Amino acid sequence: MSLSNPNRIRSCRGLALCVALFFFSTLPVWSGDERYALIDIDRVGPDRVAALKQNPAFAWWVEMGPSLLVLASDAELQSLIRNAAADAPVIRVFADVGVDRERLYVVKLDHFRTLPNLDGIELARAGRRAVVQMYAEPPRHLAHGAHAHDLDFRRLEPFSVLAAQHENRTAQQHKRAPDPAIQAVVDQIDGDRWLGDVTRLAEFNRYSLGTEIADSRDWLIGQFQAIEGLTVSTQGFTFSGTNVQNVIAVIEGTERPDDWYIIGGHYDSISEDPTNAAPGAEDNGSGTAGVLEMARVLAAAKPKSTILFIAYSGEEQGLFGSFDHAARLAGNDDLSKVKGVLIMDMIGYTGDEDLDVLLESGQVGASLVEAFSTAATDYTNLRVVTSFNPFGSDHVPYINRGVPALLTIENDWDSYSGYHRTTDTADNVSISMGLEVLKMNVAAMAEMVGIENGGSGFEAVGRWMYSWLSYTDRFESTLVANNYGSTAAQVELTARRTDGSTATASRTIPANGFLEEGVATLFPNFDRGPGFTVELAADRTTIHGRWVTFNRDTDSGLSPSQGVAVAMPENGTMEGTRYGRTILFGYLPVIDGNISAPVIVNVGAAATDVTLTFHNAAGDLLRTDTETGRGLAPGVPVAVTTDGLFPGIDQNVTMTATSADQPLTGVVFVFNQIGEPAIGNVSATSNPTP
Repeated sequence: MSLSNPNRIRSCRGLALCVALFFFSTLPVWSGDERYALIDIDRVGPDRVAALKQNPAFAWWVEMGPSLLVLASDAELQSLIRNAAADAPVIRVFADVGVDRERLYVVKLDHFRTLPNLDGIELARAGRRAVVQMYAEPPRHLAHGAHAHDLDFRRLEPFSVLAAQHENRTAQQHKRAPDPAIQAVVDQIDGDRWLGDVTRLAEFNRYSLGTEIADSRDWLIGQFQAIEGLTVSTQGFTFSGTNVQNVIAVIEGTERPDDWYIIGGHYDSISEDPTNAAPGAEDNGSGTAGVLEMARVLAAAKPKSTILFIAYSGEEQGLFGSFDHAARLAGNDDLSKVKGVLIMDMIGYTGDEDLDVLLESGQVGASLVEAFSTAATDYTNLRVVTSFNPFGSDHVPYINRGVPALLTIENDWDSYSGYHRTTDTADNVSISMGLEVLKMNVAAMAEMVGIENGGSGFEAVGRWMYSWLSYTDRFESTLVANNYGSTAAQVELTARRTDGSTATASRTIPANGFLEEGVATLFPNFDRGPGFTVELAADRTTIHGRWVTFNRDTDSGLSPSQGVAVAMPENGTMEGTRYGRTILFGYLPVIDGNISAPVIVNVGAAATDVTLTFHNAAGDLLRTDTETGRGLAPGVPVAVTTDGLFPGIDQNVTMTATSADQPLTGVVFVFNQIGEPAIGNVSATSNPTP
């Protein structure tokens, strides 16, 4: 009997009759009492999976991604189905398969989508492994195109997890607000550029034992050399009498140069006729192009740790490139420097609309699996499957030496018809799939290596609020917007005054450049008058805003003061920074000739009533004001001097502004006796009331 991949279990949740009909339509023809069965556990959660595993009716179980393979008696399975609630998992019983516990094996699906011509039956597959029951001794080799591969059959270990859905490993993770600095790096990934590299790589025959792989090597060298900050080299090795090279590009960390991270993928390819053609677009042009794309993005982010970007050769013949590199690290006493390894192998194919990725490592890489799973939740739409049974790709040599290493590979790899064929061309590769995997990988790696724009309070987001800019006979502001990205940004600016008047402007900010423009030329339709807010919206999340207000009428010159723009709430910045339902104006001096002027801005989506409270240094409540901020519209500022808010005030105070339902932000201006300004941002508090 040929081994075949049984159809994926289709969900019949809500239809208990469906389960029963399936069972009774396949009445047992084998005389034995025990039966294999597959239970659908597709994203049911860890509690449900744990409860199923504890069912005493099961002689054993093996977790296989979306399915739980179990062994139980006919009577127990029939009872389970009959007593199933309406939302019970679908159960598939192998009613015509005789159970032979001594002939159960797990086989690696390294080079094979199917396992033809074997005397046995496949019961389940997940995580690049299949559980099979053989009727004869397993063969040691299987022909694959023009060559043969070893087959790895291992005895099945009951009560084991061969692959798991992330939703079934841990309690449900809720998408967190992305770190703005990490999101800014993620947003630099260019899917079109990545696919262009895949297409170019597929134009080479990258067969390791052929004559053309050197051309692709040289192309990769040129691509790496074009990235600022990288040092590029090759490391040669020999196998099967052929000299080949790994291509290695290194960027040294700005703070932790002896902490190394590796991002790699093999650039060689194979097919059923490799001497004539081996385009290898998906396997592994997709992963190699991913290494290039991550190099461009992460190098520009100035990583704090050292990163080695590696394109390996000789993977298809036995992981020769990665084995050679791991051995060199050990020989040079550098192995302990390597804190983590990311391997990308086949990241751009999907067989359906479900974008699912397999994260594969050993126990030494458990922290990597968790980090990348979290990044997938926070920054992508990927569904994650995990496996701790590593084999068959360039993560293995590092794991063998005790280094945390992780393989990212599409979970649909075994349904790809072009796998190891001359039909593995770029038209089979999905931008959507590749882009989501790269987002996960970049987010996780940026978090681990550290980036210069992260962890320092830098907020790189696409929408900003400038709380109060001035244009009068005495004061004028200059608006500044920095673009820290490697791509030019288009920005739209909207100014709003308290009287409801508005003005707009559009500008382009060059990559790594900044906009610096006085408000008089930025908004020529705005006459001199009261101050105003400016909301900036950009097509990139690599913008940071600030402004400078000058007093042109002082004896000490222009007398500048700088304010910092506030990231708008929709960008994910957490409450507790510069906006919140309660904001604190920490110091409003009014004695010794000082004048304080707080500005309040509603950065929410609807009008709101704002309550103001004033306290002195002793903590005494001096005044409550519910009129000044009544019906405050979005984006419209309210600005009043402290003595205007609190007539007759004769002591320095603090002020809080509270909205019941909308986020607020603001600034405070302090002027000395000659009108020189100082600008300070508010602080937000998580407390809903003062």
